[in-house]
Amino acid sequence: MIFEPAKRVKAIPRNFFNQLDEKISRVEDKATLIDLAKGNPDQPTPDFIVTALKQAVDQPKNHGYTPFDGKKNLLNAIADYYQREHGVQIDPQKEVLTFTGSVIGITALPQTLLNPGDYVITTNPCYPEYYSAVSLAGGKLWQLDINPANHYLPDLTSVPKDVLAKAKILLLNYPNNPTGATATQAFFNQAIEFGKQNGILVVNDFAYAALGFNGQAVSLIQNSGSKEYAVELNTLSKTYNMAGWRV
Repeated sequence: MIFEPAKRVKAIPRNFFNQLDEKISRVEDKATLIDLAKGNPDQPTPDFIVTALKQAVDQPKNHGYTPFDGKKNLLNAIADYYQREHGVQIDPQKEVLTFTGSVIGITALPQTLLNPGDYVITTNPCYPEYYSAVSLAGGKLWQLDINPANHYLPDLTSVPKDVLAKAKILLLNYPNNPTGATATQAFFNQAIEFGKQNGILVVNDFAYAALGFNGQAVSLIQNSGSKEYAVELNTLSKTYNMAGWRV
């Protein structure tokens, strides 16, 4: 029996990384490749993390269902991390939500906020998973070019009024994939103000939080008062070489 996929599924663009994997498989036996396709750490997960996992596996209490929002000790650790690394105070019970990967968060946000035809504003180029996430939510993607001339930071004043009227999310990604560019505190301040003025949630995909050229990368929510208008997605995958782990 042949089943017809739902229209929303048929509308999802083909996965970019799957296409790259297919291209790699066709030539990897014929040539030595330098794989720049994914931000997939090739260094081992730190020993102390592996040891902690081994110890946790031996504890029966860790084999049952976890709280929907995440275990209290994990939520507290995330809040402590933001305080320590970025000087940001976070309420672990009200301002932290865990997913089994940041891509799940990227997918969930548009489905939470978008109605059919609403816009997500992001950059061009951008992380390819944004296309699928917005499509699945029935939304549209409006992209702003980033290049050396604008220091790889989008010109938010160039968004057309008709797009602004239906925009619900400004989706940023700094440090940026694929350009490697970093955002300044001044730009994030501008983005927060843009969100306030237009009723748009500002999101920073902070997957590469550990990367910076002059010290630590800036967090979107370092801005005083930003948490009312901003969400930041973080992940253990890159910073701690845990891309294959699920917490």
